[in-house]
Amino acid sequence: MSYSLLVAPLLSLCTPVDDSSNWLRFRGNAGTSVLAERDHPLEWSAEDNVAWTIDVPGSGWSSPIVVGPRVFLTTAVQEGGNSDGQGMRSGLASPMSRGGGGEAPTKEVRFEVHCVALADGAPIWKKTVGALVPAYAIHPSNTYATESPTSDGERLYVTFGALGAVVCLDLEGEELWRVETGVHRTANDFGWSGSLLVRDGRVFMQNDNDEESFLIALRAEDGEVLWRAERGVGTSWGSPVAWSVDGEDQVVTVGKDRVIAYAAASGEEIWSVNGIGEAFTSSPTFDAERLYFGTSSHMKKGPLVAVPADANGPMDLGAEEPPPVSWIADRAGPGFPSPVVGGGYVYVVGSPAIVGCYDAETGEEVYRERLPDAATIVPSPWIAGDELFILDEAGTTFVVRVGEEFELVRTNELEGTFWSTPSVAGASLLLRAAGELHCIR
Repeated sequence: MSYSLLVAPLLSLCTPVDDSSNWLRFRGNAGTSVLAERDHPLEWSAEDNVAWTIDVPGSGWSSPIVVGPRVFLTTAVQEGGNSDGQGMRSGLASPMSRGGGGEAPTKEVRFEVHCVALADGAPIWKKTVGALVPAYAIHPSNTYATESPTSDGERLYVTFGALGAVVCLDLEGEELWRVETGVHRTANDFGWSGSLLVRDGRVFMQNDNDEESFLIALRAEDGEVLWRAERGVGTSWGSPVAWSVDGEDQVVTVGKDRVIAYAAASGEEIWSVNGIGEAFTSSPTFDAERLYFGTSSHMKKGPLVAVPADANGPMDLGAEEPPPVSWIADRAGPGFPSPVVGGGYVYVVGSPAIVGCYDAETGEEVYRERLPDAATIVPSPWIAGDELFILDEAGTTFVVRVGEEFELVRTNELEGTFWSTPSVAGASLLLRAAGELHCIR
C-alpha cells in the first residue's frame, strides 16, 4: 500500500493521553520504552502477524507516534531523491562516530508530517511544514527527519534541525504556531536527532550543537518562550526526559561531557554530572529510585552511571573524591541504543550486538552475552512484561527473558533496514524501516 492524497474519514481522537493504547513520543509516554504488559504479538514474520505495510516517501529515522486511532510520522523528501534519502549505510558499529558529513546539499528538501489510520495504514492527511535546501550536510547514515514528533493528545509538535523551527499542528494537520529556533552546525556535519518533550503544558526542545547549545521551554498552547537555558557549545544527539521527583518534574538532558537536570517549571539547574568524556548518542532512562545514562563511541567505551532521586548540585566523575552518584559501571555505557530498565535490571545493548545486564540497585554486572548472528543494533530496545525486545538493523528482533539469567526466547524476522526505534500502542507494534512502515498486530 502506498501513500496517496486520498481523503479518509475523520476519526475521533478523544482518548486519555496516558492510555497504554497511545504512544505519544520517542520511547513512549514516559520516554523509557517500558510496558507493564505485552499486548503486541510475541512472534511475527513477513507472513505472520503483519497487519499492514505502507510505503513512506523520502527518508527518516524518526519514530512514529500514536494518538488514539491515528499514527503520525515525519519524513524528509529530497527533490529527485528516493526512499534511502542520503544513501544510508548499513553495517556501521556507531554510525555518527565515523567520518564526517556527506556532500554539501544542493537540492530542496520537503519536511513532511504524515497521518495514517492505525487500523489499516490508510492515509488521512499529510502536511509540508517547510521546504528548503539545507544549509549543512549530514552524515550519510543520518537523515533530515531523525527527530521524532510528540503529542499531548490535543496537539502535535514536530521539529527538524535543518528547518530550524518547532511547529505545532492540530490533529487534523492545521498549523497552530511556529517558533523559529535557528539552524546550527553540528559536529563534523553529522546532523541532528534530538526529539521534543512535552509535559504539563510545556514543550521542551534541547538543541546541542557546535554554535550555541540551549534548552527552551515553550508554552504548548501558543509557543510562547517560557524560559531558555544556555548550554555552551558542543553537539550531542540524545533526547531529554521528564523525571518526576517528589511531585516535581525535572527535565534531564544528556550533552557533550555532561548531564544536567533542570526544573521543568523554571529552568533552574538542579544537578549535573560532568566528566563523562564523550557526547551522547543515546538518551537516559529511569525508574522511581534512579536515573541511568551512559555513552560510548567506537574510540572509547564510557561508563554507565546511576544518579539517585535526591541528587542535588554538581557532581564530577573526574574528582578526587567519589561523586555522590548511586553507582558507576566502568566501560558499560551504551552507544546508539538507549538503556532500558525493568525487573530490577538495567539493560545496555552495545557493539558488536552484546547485551549487558546490570543490577539496578548496585550496578553490579549480572551478565554480558552476545546475540547470535545479530547485525548492528541502532534502535533502542523495549521491555513489554517480562520480555526484552532488541531489533537489529537487518530486521531481526531478539526476544530475551527479563531476569538474572540470559535466556533468548526466540527471534522474529522482517526484511529491510531498521534504525528507527519501534513504537508500541496497545496490541500494535510499529516498526519503521527505510522506506516502509510495518504494523505488527
